Amino acid sequence: IYKWIVFLPSKVHPRTRSITNRYFGCFEDTNELKVRGIEYRRHDTPEYFKECQGEILPELARCDNEQELRECASTAGVQIFEKYARNLENHTVSPIHLMITRRLSKNPSEYSSKRQLQVNAALKLENEGLKLKAGQSISYVITRYESKGRDRSYPEEFVKENYNDYDSKRYIELLADCCASVLDPLGVSKEMLLSRATGRLA
Repeated sequence: IYKWIVFLPSKVHPRTRSITNRYFGCFEDTNELKVRGIEYRRHDTPEYFKECQGEILPELARCDNEQELRECASTAGVQIFEKYARNLENHTVSPIHLMITRRLSKNPSEYSSKRQLQVNAALKLENEGLKLKAGQSISYVITRYESKGRDRSYPEEFVKENYNDYDSKRYIELLADCCASVLDPLGVSKEMLLSRATGRLA
């Protein structure tokens, strides 16, 4: 028996429907969390984002009703986001924990746009003689998200532990997306989170 459960909106129709395979809830007797379909459970989510969501969820598990959930989201939830955003701003996060994994739907040379982040990274590997094919996955760190050139991302194979040349502004935006997945139904939107990080995005 759940003491509370939150069904999250569809990614395709976010304003019109919730779906049963994206939710998080807390059991009444044990306070154990049940989570499905959110970033915390996805293999392609950066570890750093999973850690952030994984810190927010236990705080919510302490709550017993909707009012407490909303209060927790607007206090502890926002504070946790700010802490993780600050680390991104200061470039103290290991790039290994910021890797994004995507699957190539085509061979890298077949993409008409080379600006796609996974293609950008794949082409760097191919320049070093490592051939990739459609269906393979590639992990990368975002380096220059707003660039129009081919330096928007960097493949995992070339990244060292102390490499910190990542796009902190873009990662803070993505972190806000991740946190809003669980906080937005409780009254804390992505825009509200980003407003708390305005200085970091300047």
